[in-house]
Amino acid sequence: RFIGVTGNKHYIKRFASEVNIAYNRVYLDDSNYTVDHSTQILLINPKGDYHGFFKVPHTPEKLRQTWRSIAYVF
Repeated sequence: RFIGVTGNKHYIKRFASEVNIAYNRVYLDDSNYTVDHSTQILLINPKGDYHGFFKVPHTPEKLRQTWRSIAYVF
């Protein structure tokens, strides 16, 4: 399951720093914005422990192969 990051600005900034993720809010107009961010996919277990990341390209085959090799840990 893939989950995006949301929450308090302070905690998002801290989390991004801890896992070396860059992001930037880009305003489109007065009431809308988008977020530019790093492209890696983080691997975090159900307890919230960080285990690593997947670099681009994110191919289904690469993700599936890696997940199968480490799934026993979870």
